[in-house]
Amino acid sequence: MANKHVFVPEGSLISFFRSTQRMHLEDKKPDLKIRTKDGKKPKTSFRREDWDRVSRALGKTSWLCLLYCT
Repeated sequence: MANKHVFVPEGSLISFFRSTQRMHLEDKKPDLKIRTKDGKKPKTSFRREDWDRVSRALGKTSWLCLLYCT
């Protein structure tokens, strides 16, 4: 029978990486200036394609970024 109170570092690491990536995406979002269809106002609500664009602009997360940017 498995112990429910055993610490699993993988879950904590995954949670840390996910939250760090989300934070970096939110920081990068205003820099891209993705606009609405009419091109006059910046978008406030992003679709999946918009987040993919932000993610590509952000690039891969390095260990140094995790250490110094969080």
